[in-house]
Formats: sequence, structure tokens, C-alpha cells
Amino acid sequence: MSIKLTIKSWKTSKHPLQKGFYIFFLLFWRTFIIPFRLLFSPKHRSLLLLKYFSKHDIHQISNYTEFNRYPDLFSSCSVFMQGKKNLTILSYGCSTGEEVFTLRKYFPKAKIVGVDINKTNIRKAHRQNNDSRIVFSDEIKNTLAEYGPFDLIFALAVLQRTENRKENIVESSNIYPFEKFNAKLSELDSYLKPNGLFVIDHADYLFEEADIYSHYRALKGEHNTVHERYLFDKENRKMSEYVTHHRIFVKTFSDIDRSV
Repeated sequence: MSIKLTIKSWKTSKHPLQKGFYIFFLLFWRTFIIPFRLLFSPKHRSLLLLKYFSKHDIHQISNYTEFNRYPDLFSSCSVFMQGKKNLTILSYGCSTGEEVFTLRKYFPKAKIVGVDINKTNIRKAHRQNNDSRIVFSDEIKNTLAEYGPFDLIFALAVLQRTENRKENIVESSNIYPFEKFNAKLSELDSYLKPNGLFVIDHADYLFEEADIYSHYRALKGEHNTVHERYLFDKENRKMSEYVTHHRIFVKTFSDIDRSV
């Protein structure tokens, strides 16, 4: 167990020294560490500002990303799109750009657009970019209108909240309600071409529960998996069992034949 988790566990401790140290650490954190980060760390400052001043627009708050994080998804999409020309790809919630730079390896000739609400992330992505067919922007609506519609949309580890991973959370309406998830999928769907791919993973809800699912079908393959994390239903209640995640969906405009 990490030091941070150990200290958190002392919150409910019956030992007076542990309880006292937890209170001291909490006061120290709020009095010194948070203001220090706000003043001197652009990364943490951007997260705090988004969390408290853009809560209606933001989805996932965490910045975590890495290169080639989803090789099974990227490979399956590359095979599906093989032979198609002039591809345009959207990485929604691209963080600092690692996902976009990874996609270039799978789609060498595509136009790839990465958007993120976090301006600090986008500035870092810009500094790393020397590819004229890669675009980064924090002006999300304008960018989607300019470069869409897209052949592929990736929304990976974006439509969720980290707080919902806690075991004691059984209802999500006050954290990340289904209505917000559903509305964002509808918006992104409007920028996806027919027969395009909507790729989604590590969301708090099932894509199949969304309104747009009536004109999609799940793509079969080894990219589908059962994650060891509970999801929430459209009533914002935590599901009691793990479920299979279909992670790639083909836009068909059909209410039937939803799997291939």
C-alpha cells in the first residue's frame, strides 16, 4: 500500500496517534501543498482550475496517458480501415498527445486531430509535434466543425470519473451522470461518417445504453474484453456484475444486425 493510501486509511482509525496524524496531514495538505501546486505547477494548476471552474464541460480530470496504450484496439481499427484513403481521425481527450503520436504508426497517411479541454496539455502536445498532418487544439467545437466529419473517433479513458472506482460509490448521478455521457456520445456521433468507427474504452457506462446505439453495431474480435471494474447503468446505479465491453462500434444507421 502506498504512503498516501496508508495515511487515508487512518481517517477511520481508532488509534489516537494515527487519527491525529491524519488530521495533521490533511490540514498541512490543504494549507501548503494545494496552494504551492496552484502557484508553481502548471500541470496541477490546470487540473484544479478545470475541476472547480469547468465542471460542466469536463469529463475525466486525470491527465494519465502513455504511448501505444491500446494496441489491440489500434490494430483492429487499422485492419478494418485497410485500403481506405484520405482518413481523418479524432482523438477526443488526447491529453498531451501520446495517443495521437501512436495513431500515426497505425495510420501513416491519415489526418489526425487531437482535442483536449486542458490548455496545458495541448501546449505540451504542440511542442512535441513536428507532423504537418497532426493537429492539436483546445478549441474543441470549432475544431470538430472544421475537420469533421471523421472516419474514426477515439474516446479512450475519457468518459468517466476516477471517483467512480471507489468501492463505496454505488450511484453516479452526483459524480458523472448518464445524461452527460449520453449527450457527449450524441455530439460526437454527429461528427462521424457512415461506416466510421466509434472506439470507446474505460467509460463509466455501456455504449449500448446510449441513444445513438440504434444505428451502430459492435465489431467482434479479441479487442472486446471483460474489465475488472464495475460499470453503472443508465439509472446511474452501479452494476452488480462485470460485463463484456464491446469497444469498437461501426456506424450503420441500422436497428438490426448489430454485430459482425
